[in-house]
Amino acid sequence: MKSSISKIINSNLDNEKKIIEIISLVFQRQNKTDLLIGQSFNGLTIQNSTLFEQNEELKKQVKSIQHQLDLVFQQLQEKLKQEKLIEERRMRRKNRKKKPSKKPMTEEIYNFLIRKAILIHRETYYGARLQLALVLLLVIGVGISEILTLKVFQIKTLFNESWVAIS
Repeated sequence: MKSSISKIINSNLDNEKKIIEIISLVFQRQNKTDLLIGQSFNGLTIQNSTLFEQNEELKKQVKSIQHQLDLVFQQLQEKLKQEKLIEERRMRRKNRKKKPSKKPMTEEIYNFLIRKAILIHRETYYGARLQLALVLLLVIGVGISEILTLKVFQIKTLFNESWVAIS
């Protein structure tokens, strides 16, 4: 543009025509500049619109991922809570008060009780029942509460087949 203006100034035209030529040249350049600026703004507007749409899509993706993370976190919390409950139950079970182990009837105790039962009750139904209970205590190794629930057929199975039938 400088060289064009210099040519106009150095030309043989009178001053008015020189000014008109320079103004015309400035207007032409202004129109080209306006056109370029308009195109640039249009390009920026389109690019801005595209970036805005991409930004909205990314926001949706972030929300979706955040929701998934919340679900995973919630499931993890529930899993940890369940594991803690299981651990607490295990510790309570481990630390519970245990019943002392039962000692089975010894042969010495059995012989003593049988002699007393024979002396006191001789050949009565009560004596036979007492002797049978003592034999069961020795042979099976169960407690009195378990013997009381035995049925006649279970005792017959014990004597005939060497095992106790369970109904």
